[in-house]
Amino acid sequence: MQVRPRESIRGYPANYTGRLDGFYEWYTGNGMGNYLINNAGDPFEEAGALSSGDFEREVIEFFAPLYGFDKEDLWGIVTMSGTDGNNHGIYFGVNCLKKKTGKNPIVYVSDEAHYSNYRLCDLQNLDVRLIKSNDMGQMIPDSLETALDVTRPCKELVAKYNLACRYDERFGGELAHIVVMQHVNKEIIDKFIKDLSSSL
Repeated sequence: MQVRPRESIRGYPANYTGRLDGFYEWYTGNGMGNYLINNAGDPFEEAGALSSGDFEREVIEFFAPLYGFDKEDLWGIVTMSGTDGNNHGIYFGVNCLKKKTGKNPIVYVSDEAHYSNYRLCDLQNLDVRLIKSNDMGQMIPDSLETALDVTRPCKELVAKYNLACRYDERFGGELAHIVVMQHVNKEIIDKFIKDLSSSL
């Protein structure tokens, strides 16, 4: 059977012009294709012979400085796809917030975010709220405000990060939310985490 390129496609965006011949020559030529390797576990801890930890560390240490992270103070994992990355991000975020607050977080997701966010929250038995987005795929603040559980956010963080436009003084409590959002950088994340940690 001969493979021929498609003229058009609907659905998941795929690049049919990419050539992987060189990759497969390298992969089979060095014998890597003969071994099963697994990315289970922490790549920064000692792992078994079949672990991909060495490869993961190399990838993380290569990309970390490109995004402003200090190579001497970092941790991460390499996942096989966007869905797997979303799964790990939600899982780690939920467990971090749950340990700090004792509450199961609410996950707020843009309706333009990858569909896996919603499904993964369902698998992890989390309360997930889809937030309407604008033409740029950004959450609309008024939509987020409507969905926000005002009995849980910390007033200062709500105001500082514009998580809701109006804060009702009658409500209070600790923050126990995850906001899945686009267009953030390391500086914003660092500030948010620092502020969040000091408020708990």
